[in-house]
Amino acid sequence: MSRIRAVMVVATFVSIGCVDGPLPTEPASDLSPALTVVDASGPQGLEGFHFRGPISDEPVPTDGLDASLLDLLSVEICEWNGTECVLPLVREITADLNAPERIFVSDDGVYATVWSTRKDDLDPERIYRIRVLASGGLLGYVDVDVVEPGRNRRSSGGEDHVHLVAGQSLSIGFVIEEGTGERAGSDGGVVELAGGQITLDLPAGALQGDVLLTATPTDDVPTGGPPIVPGTAWDFGPDGIEFDHPVFMTIPFDPADVPSGVDPNELRIHKVVNGEFVQQNAGLVDLGNNTVSAQVDG
Repeated sequence: MSRIRAVMVVATFVSIGCVDGPLPTEPASDLSPALTVVDASGPQGLEGFHFRGPISDEPVPTDGLDASLLDLLSVEICEWNGTECVLPLVREITADLNAPERIFVSDDGVYATVWSTRKDDLDPERIYRIRVLASGGLLGYVDVDVVEPGRNRRSSGGEDHVHLVAGQSLSIGFVIEEGTGERAGSDGGVVELAGGQITLDLPAGALQGDVLLTATPTDDVPTGGPPIVPGTAWDFGPDGIEFDHPVFMTIPFDPADVPSGVDPNELRIHKVVNGEFVQQNAGLVDLGNNTVSAQVDG
């Protein structure tokens, strides 16, 4: 699914763009004839997202947690073929009170659910992936190595992935730090992302409903085009987001990173669409604050 990617480019400097392909935080592995050698991944996620035990032994923060996102969250479990989820999903868990399994959140900001595998007929010769999403955008994931009951744990190509005995249950807990993303809705407003580095001014009606907006730095931009200012390329989530009205975006730059001989007044914000830079409009360069702004469509 496409996500918005923006970058700053010279007179064509890049800022946001829609790019097809896997998320930068969810690297694809090469497919192999034998699924048993598909590489498995340990816990991964956006900055500010943390799995808890038993999935991860890493310490997690206990302060500054965002407990307000329950209605936007889902946990998807799928067979992982090395590139993408195999459909249909094994399980999708949300906060639906009528579902047998659901996500809940504690008063101290810990999200949790339990995946009961008793009826899932998991295949020990395959890798499974647990994905945590907000508004359809990936927050974090971990791969699961299924072990047959009564047998020794087998290796499946990863040192830190989760081992699960088929038929047993797995507790899935995670926390989301404040500032990992910002909730926005149909009323619009000004949203600051990535610790205040990125600003989106959303008009009323730009979004049809509440979503968790995120901004993640990326180096994955087309080559051979106009000069790009390092550190100004960003992926915006959630995946597939579309704005019904143009959004005013502001991205910072470091003057020391502007290519030699380039006038900073010529910096522009671009979308990356199907591998091509698409300038949004003439924009606004603020040399006092070292930012570039533009009205972004779509």
